[in-house]
Amino acid sequence: MKETVRDEVVEFAEHGIDVARLSSSNSSKTCTIAISATPGIYVKTDLEINKPFSIQIPNYGLKELKATRIDTYDIDIKIKDVPISPNVCFIEGIENSEFSTEEKQLITSQLDHLAERVSSSEKISQELKQDFSKNIAYVKSSMDRMGRKDWLLFSMALLGNFASGAFYAPDVAMEMASTVSTLLPQFLNSIVHAFPVINNVTFLEMDS
Repeated sequence: MKETVRDEVVEFAEHGIDVARLSSSNSSKTCTIAISATPGIYVKTDLEINKPFSIQIPNYGLKELKATRIDTYDIDIKIKDVPISPNVCFIEGIENSEFSTEEKQLITSQLDHLAERVSSSEKISQELKQDFSKNIAYVKSSMDRMGRKDWLLFSMALLGNFASGAFYAPDVAMEMASTVSTLLPQFLNSIVHAFPVINNVTFLEMDS
């Protein structure tokens, strides 16, 4: 869904979001917008042209906003839904056997990278970072107790809650949701493609 935003607030009713243009520059191709939604969400952010910004909207899900055109007096804003789960159809094809040592090392490395990216964000509170780090540690240790398929479902649910902002009030979790939702599909896709599959299941890319 794409709309032109000038001096008036534009309602994206399908996504539960209102967008206002605060400033924009044709020369630098950057703009500042204000995003508002119920209940009590108000976020001001800078956008570069075609660079995505993710935000969790209660009752509407995770959204991705892009400025697809930026001029001095108006901008085009495109909004689309973002699935929390990775962009592949895979669960039925994963064996539920124990992890190999190599798989554990790969997953640990990917989880450490995920935790590092969250920890490096200056906009996420220290409390959220610590909470996320504890959950990452728990996901790591669970590899010793679960098969591949059970672990994947468990980790998707746990980390997906961070990506959706479900653990915290929307205004507190906004940056956490944006950061994790961007990284989570990449993480899970890299892990899933390292797993053995059964019945010659083909990995199907879903339309974005």
